[in-house]
Formats: sequence, structure tokens, C-alpha cells
Amino acid sequence: MTHLLVAHNKGLKAKNAIKQVRNFSFPPRAEIVAQIKALCHLVDKGFKLEKFPGADDPIRVCGEWVKKNYLKLYKECGDEKKLDDILNPISPQSEDEITTLLSLDAKMTQLLASAISKWIKDANTYEDARKRSAALQLKNADVPDDQINNLINDPEQLRKFIQDQRGVLIQQLTAIRAKIEANNATDLPTLKDMNLYRKHQGWFESDDSGENNPYPNDNAVVYSFLIIEIFMLIKSNGGPKAGDLWQAFETFGTIFMNANKNDSNNKAWLILSSCPDYMVNDYNVGKAMREYVSDKERCAKSQKSKDAPKLQSGLQRGPRRLDRIISISLPCTSQFTILNLDGLKMVQNLLLLYGREQLASAAISAAKTIQKGAEGLSDAESIAWLCCLGRVKMLPIATGRNDCSLPKLVGALVNVDVSAFAQLTARKWAVTRKGA
Repeated sequence: MTHLLVAHNKGLKAKNAIKQVRNFSFPPRAEIVAQIKALCHLVDKGFKLEKFPGADDPIRVCGEWVKKNYLKLYKECGDEKKLDDILNPISPQSEDEITTLLSLDAKMTQLLASAISKWIKDANTYEDARKRSAALQLKNADVPDDQINNLINDPEQLRKFIQDQRGVLIQQLTAIRAKIEANNATDLPTLKDMNLYRKHQGWFESDDSGENNPYPNDNAVVYSFLIIEIFMLIKSNGGPKAGDLWQAFETFGTIFMNANKNDSNNKAWLILSSCPDYMVNDYNVGKAMREYVSDKERCAKSQKSKDAPKLQSGLQRGPRRLDRIISISLPCTSQFTILNLDGLKMVQNLLLLYGREQLASAAISAAKTIQKGAEGLSDAESIAWLCCLGRVKMLPIATGRNDCSLPKLVGALVNVDVSAFAQLTARKWAVTRKGA
């Protein structure tokens, strides 16, 4: 009768569907491996990143840390051609290139529209205080209550309203500051002007007005730095006769991928916290893995990300991030090896993955023994996102590049209203020019 348990076991069917999601195996790109090996060589020679910011550190603090360490890396190897993809600012796909991508299969439009809509949902994170502020402004302007409620309860319209009002406020503050600096006895700012300026002086003078308002790419994962960190950690677990660091990294990746074969990323992550010692070239790779997945500070999720997964800091460790890193570095089996493809072959496999994800999602919903995961971008959607941003190689730094947002680039092509993000500019600490 055992066959009856197997035939009707929805949990088993769900697990098999999940395995199919990972059943892709495309070798890494030679040029990407060369760049990652160049990073390995740098660390082997002694290059180190500064201590990473915390998961809940402000966007600006994390962005400034990225910029500082980018400049440190540039100073170390600015002329190193093998690191061009890391040192050069991102170059998003043009509208023509994205149109070509979409034209390869009609389903790509549906996939990208879904990705953008989910991002907008995650980005609409407003504090009650901001809603109250908007409501008060509208009430003072004698706007009817029903119209006020309609606006503040529509995240997209509220974002537009806040942006419009911020523009008006900046004009007012700029004019007041001009009067203060002129110090003209015949044209002094009023007491009301001074009170308004003092109230907003902190963010206005430091240009941190959007600190609590995350925009596209503010939390873009800095894969190149996470890769450097892995090399640093493995090296710190080396003995006096430590040899080839790259070979130790290969073993590190193999250990992780083997743990993922029969389990989810998150469950494998927990199992690896008890990884036994494993020596390679006098490096204790097993200990390095234990430390990597068990570091509470480096693996912590930000408070913001509990309600909006996309607001997780782009500098934190995580199982899916490590999955992507290994997938572009070493021969393995993972859905993220699709990142190693391009053109029609990439699109075909991306849509195959998208279909498998939908089957797995349905199977998980039907199963009683499988816990549903967190809502967010599917793996197919996240890969498509990277492609349109020109980050399919994953190594370029995109942190703070609000001017290169996917909604802004693709929204009109897939009929999603992204007008609230149309005028965004890069953060002042973003990498927009090589070596600067």
C-alpha cells in the first residue's frame, strides 16, 4: 500500500516541483570567472573591506560605505582590466535593447510587468506620520474628507503628492536660505520663514530628504563585495601552510550547493550552521561555512524587510544571494545558472523557469506539509530585472542608482504606471563615474 502514500502525497509532489525549479545547469561565463579569480588574488595579497554596516543602518550610511570601499578597490586595481565590470558604473539596457528582449517571447512582457508591480508594492512603505502630515496639509487646504481619505490610502497617489509637496517646500527653503545668506536689512526672512527653515534644516542642508523613502536600486545587492567577504572569511580560517585560496572557495561553493540539492535554501542554511570541519589546502572550509551562515549580525534581516522583502539591505548575507554568487562562479545546478546565458537561450530558459515556479507555487499551496515562503519577486522575475538593468553579470555596483530604475526603464513598455519614479536621480554617494 506504500504506493498509495506516494501517489497521493501532495507534500512529496510539492518537493519534486521545487527540485525542478532548481534543475538548470549552465556553466559560468569565462570572463566573469576571471574577474572573480582576480578578486580572490587581491584578497590573497591582503586586500580587505572595512567592517560592514548593520542591517538597519540608514540607506545613506550603507551607500557611503559602498562608495568608500569602491574607491578603495579602485585605488588598489584601477588599471586592472579583469575588473572592468566591477569598477565601471552600471549601463542599463536601452529602450531598443529591452524591446528586443521583450520581442523574443510575448510572455516576457507579462513577467516584467509582474516584477515591476511587486517592486512598487514593496516600495510603498509609508509611516503613519507621513500620512498624517499629508492629511493635515490637505485639510488645511479645505479638501473634502472623502478626497483626503482616497489620496492617503492610495500608496501611489500619496507618493506623487509627497513628491509634489516636497518640490514646493524645497523652493520655499531655497528662497529663505538665499535671504539668510544675503543678510539684507531691507529684505529679511520673516519669523515664520525662520521657523520653517529650522524645522527642515537638517535634511535640507544634508540632502537626506529621501532617507526614509527607499527608491529603486537603493538596496541593490553589492555582489562583488559579498564575494570579497567570502574570500576574506576563508582566508581568516587558513593555517600556516595555507595554499590555493581559489580551490578552497570552490569547495566552499560545493558544500553549499550540495546542501541545497534536497532542501530549500533556508533549510540548507540552517543545516550548514552545523557544518563539520573540512580542510582544503590548510584552510578549514567547513569552519568558514559555519561562521558564514551563523553570524547573527551579518545574516540579520532589517526591520523594514519584514514587511517589504525588497527593503533588505543589499550588504547582508543570505542563502539566495550566496546561491547566485556560486551560480556565476562555479559549475553547479541552480536556477540562477540562467544568469550565465544571454539572448534567446536566456529568455527561453527564463520562461521555462517561470512556468516551473508557477507549478511549484500551486503544488505548495495544495500541500499540507510544505510551508509557503515569503512573497516577493520570483527567481525568474529577479533575473529578468538584472538583465534589463545591465546587471546580468551581477558584478557592477548599482547601489543608489535611482536614475537607472527598472520601473523607469521598462514601465511604459509593459503598460505599468511608474510616473512617480520618472524624475529620480542618482544618490550623491552612488557610483556614477569610474573611480569617482
